[in-house]
Amino acid sequence: CCMFEDAAGDTLSPAAALERLCKQETPQYSAQDHIQLALWDLYAMVAAPSVYFDPRDGCALLFSSSCPIQALEDVTPVDLPANTRNRYLVVKGRLAGFQVYIHVVYAFTGEDSRKADFFNSLPFDFEDSARHIVCGDFNLVLDPSLDKVVASHRRSQGLEELERWMTALGVVDSWRLSHPDRRVYSNPTHSNRIDYVFLSGAFHQENLQSIRYQVDKYQAFFHNDHAPVVFSLAANSFQHKKKAPWRCPPWVLALPEVRQHITFTLKCTMAGLLPKEDPNYNPAKVLDDHLFHDKKYLQSVVSAQHEEDLRDCDQRRGRIADLSTALAATPSEALAEELVQAKQDLQDALRRIKERNELDLFREQVDSQEKCSRIFLRPPVSQQRASKFPVKDAQDWDIQAAHCRRYWGKIFHTTSADAEAPAQDLNLSLHSEILQHTTARLTEDQKTFLEAPLTPEEFSSAIRSGPKNKAPGPDGMPYEYFQVNSNLWGAFLAQVHDFNFSRKRMTDLQRKASL
Repeated sequence: CCMFEDAAGDTLSPAAALERLCKQETPQYSAQDHIQLALWDLYAMVAAPSVYFDPRDGCALLFSSSCPIQALEDVTPVDLPANTRNRYLVVKGRLAGFQVYIHVVYAFTGEDSRKADFFNSLPFDFEDSARHIVCGDFNLVLDPSLDKVVASHRRSQGLEELERWMTALGVVDSWRLSHPDRRVYSNPTHSNRIDYVFLSGAFHQENLQSIRYQVDKYQAFFHNDHAPVVFSLAANSFQHKKKAPWRCPPWVLALPEVRQHITFTLKCTMAGLLPKEDPNYNPAKVLDDHLFHDKKYLQSVVSAQHEEDLRDCDQRRGRIADLSTALAATPSEALAEELVQAKQDLQDALRRIKERNELDLFREQVDSQEKCSRIFLRPPVSQQRASKFPVKDAQDWDIQAAHCRRYWGKIFHTTSADAEAPAQDLNLSLHSEILQHTTARLTEDQKTFLEAPLTPEEFSSAIRSGPKNKAPGPDGMPYEYFQVNSNLWGAFLAQVHDFNFSRKRMTDLQRKASL
């Protein structure tokens, strides 16, 4: 749902808004069929100008009905120079007591001599306390060494004037500050980064949650030849420092080098176990240390694979940009075929990454399960409906968390001392009666079997029959991790179980699982 207002502040009907947008973008067109074409812009969420109708200037800014910025007002100066009209738009609003200005810029293309005058003519006399969001197609690169496929040291036409205007507004290139060495190209030929979102310093430091270019998916946006910039701003409320537990993706455990490594480390760990007669014999502690080091290794593999995917995709996009430039300079059938093949290779690489990271039962459970069970207990909810405490600081967080822990502790009769839950009455006669009924039909052999200690083969059998793609436990390791060496793990876990059972102890993992 998009909101349009005319000069008098009255909300326009969707048809009138579409007609106005169409007229603003291409003054020649106003027929219903061309308004239908303008719908593609709305569906594609185009915030910067699109020029596929006619190479004319124009820009628009769309607001949804849920926009938190209130009292929106178009304050674009009416006395702008001719070369700035229809290429600049600014809207004023209120957000949490702050005056916010949202600017949309569409600069001249190429090395147009009017570009410097265009940036010089942009208004900068705003309130000192105001905050700004600037977005659009600036048609120049801020850093020639990082924002271009072919690095250079030549500054773009109008760059000095743009930097002077940014300094006057107090805005920064938030994406570059968040990714100092990353290369992303947003123009139609995938050779330059010319689309930006500039934020005030306060927005960048206090409210910016994420910012990224949709470089992998923007081809799917109809008629949108530039890569969209997606960013998120949120209130600077208190966030608990503890992160959600790490989860090992199952595809990592299918790599041959990973399976070989975790098999080798498990054999070394079991070979280093002390004999049971040794007073320092503690297989439970060894188990915790082994899982900790294996988890660190698996995390490094996941990070390395992610970086490799980024480098591979960047190289493929750079190859496409080089071929596009060469084809434009010297057209030939061989270059055209090579360009088509390079684009197909990029799509195949993106598809392989998507298939590897495809949502399955494992990831659905990771996304939907409760991530705050260490603080309090409540049923799993989806992230879309997840409720959060309206806490202000760490002290308020501790108070709310302690209150919830006591509340749920009383319901579930927790034995934790800090929960202050009343002790549950133990009905010995009822328990004896239940035990008598449950064992009445058991033979002596069956009773002996139930009371016998667990064997390594029973642990191995339980591991082998474990479910696939199941969300892992608190240690982050799924069943597939233990199934790589089910026999070795059966022998290891049997020793740990016997040790803990004889001393009535639990490992750190078991304590987390019981909580």
